[in-house]
Formats: sequence, C-alpha cells, structure tokens
Amino acid sequence: LVITVNTAIGIYQEGSAEKAAEALKGMLSADARVIRGGEEKMVPAEDVVPGDIVILGLGDKIPADLRLLSVSNLACEEAALTG
Repeated sequence: LVITVNTAIGIYQEGSAEKAAEALKGMLSADARVIRGGEEKMVPAEDVVPGDIVILGLGDKIPADLRLLSVSNLACEEAALTG
C-alpha cells in the first residue's frame, strides 16, 4: 500500500514539474529586436549572441541574460519566477 501511494504521488509531482517547465517555455520571447553590426533587426531569441544590443519596449519579454546599458522607468513582474 505504501509503495502504491508513493508511486501515485511521484507521478503527480512529475506531471506538475512538466507543466511548470512548459509554462516557463511559454514565457520565453520568440523574437528579439537587436542592434547587430550597426543595424537594427529582428532575430529569433535563440540567435541572440554576445555583442548584440537588445532593444526592449513596453511589454517585451526578455530573450536572454542581459546587461542594461540605458534604462528609463524600468519595472518588471517577477512573480512568475519567484512564485
């Protein structure tokens, strides 16, 4: 009986973890607006490389780890990451 209950709990927790991972994937931005080679262009988020300058606007999702160069009235919603 204990093994059966333990197995059921494990299956439930695995399903919850998969749902959380999918939710995080849904938060990732599909495209990023960057300055590369002196030109502004849209690139897939997975193609952002060191040296690209990412331009963020109101409501944009952050496509990668970034260093902020210039900021005006920055606010962010972290609740989805911190619970």
